[in-house]
Order: sequence, then structure tokens, then C-alpha cells
Amino acid sequence: LLSDVDTNTTNASVTEDGTNLIITDSDGNTVDILLSDVDTNTTNVSFTEDGTNLIITDSDGNTVDILLSDVDTNTTNVSFT
Repeated sequence: LLSDVDTNTTNASVTEDGTNLIITDSDGNTVDILLSDVDTNTTNVSFTEDGTNLIITDSDGNTVDILLSDVDTNTTNVSFT
């Protein structure tokens, strides 16, 4: 139900403990994802945009669309490692 959707909660942190990826929200709730379940056999092969979305395509041909309007334009990247 859409009435059950919490629109005031955000991801507060993403950490790992060697076994799990742990996402903690601003209400203190956590979601654990086994690192062994994360697909490491694909790589990002392209980043494109269509004026509305950033489109990331992986080596299996799967795509993820991210609204460009959701990208923080007030942040400066100082390094990529």
C-alpha cells in the first residue's frame, strides 16, 4: 500500500562487515545483504544520458536509470579511487 511508504526516511550509512553489506536508514533500521549474493561478474560498460536520465549499462546488457534531477549538483568530486 502506498500509505505504508515512509517518505521521510533516508539512507544514513552503507557499511560492510566482511560478510554483509549493511544499509542503515535515518530511523536506525538496517538491511543486511550478503556480499556473496552481490553479482561481481559484470562490469559497467557505459554511462550515457538521454536528457532526463543517467543510464548505466553493464556487461550483461542490463541498465539502471538514475534521474538526472536526483543528482546532487552542489557537490564537487575531489578524487576517484
